[in-house]
Amino acid sequence: NAMRARGMHEDAVSVLEAAISRLAPGETVDGLRLALVDTLRESGRSDDALALLEAVEAAAHQSPALRLRAALARGWLTLNRGSVGATAAIQAEAISLAAVVDDPELRLDLLMQRAAVAKELQRTDEAIHLLEPAAAELRTRRPSLRLVQFLTSLAALHDDRGQHDLALPLHLEALDLARALGSRYHQVEATINLLYCLADLGRHDEAVTYAERALELGDYDNVPILRVNLAVNHFQAGRFEEALRHYDVLTLQQDQPHLRLIAIAR
Repeated sequence: NAMRARGMHEDAVSVLEAAISRLAPGETVDGLRLALVDTLRESGRSDDALALLEAVEAAAHQSPALRLRAALARGWLTLNRGSVGATAAIQAEAISLAAVVDDPELRLDLLMQRAAVAKELQRTDEAIHLLEPAAAELRTRRPSLRLVQFLTSLAALHDDRGQHDLALPLHLEALDLARALGSRYHQVEATINLLYCLADLGRHDEAVTYAERALELGDYDNVPILRVNLAVNHFQAGRFEEALRHYDVLTLQQDQPHLRLIAIAR
């Protein structure tokens, strides 16, 4: 997890694969394989992640906790591919499992995923209602990447409401915290939502500066989304050639076909 947070995904893949190869089949190995699924997904290798997830789901020795982790992993993979309705269906099982699994981190992950689906379905008030209490509780703890996730998600929801005065401080706080915690992946994630806020405020040059800096951090599953937002920003500023440059890159995107479709259309 520490390697993933710092953007060292290939190193994390190697460590997990080495550990898996040395252990006998069982719940411990399946737990490591699910960690590998998440790492592969965040690395942009969704096909590899899906194949491994299916192998784990087929294992006979699944505890409720492992089944919940598998459902969450499948939910994120499905959402990444643009299938919002299918993700909502997957969450029904996850919600049932969360009721019997005493793992606060998994419950937070489920909460975040439920809010992400609500956002995509334009149920903004519902998403905010899901996230605000957890964000307030996380603020009472030691600063963490969980707090970064909740701050940037809440900020994006405020942007959806047109409340940029509420959103911008949260975006910047999330980005500063991700930097302080040394997480390249979450810096990209925070920048994705910050771009929309700055663009809506007409601060296009400032948005480009943040985005170009984030693009230098590594190649993760959230980078194509960053490119979409950056291309939109260039287009709004009248920089059509710059927008086309990023859309051309996105037309080659295979793991997230909905982003490829957006790029081709625009």
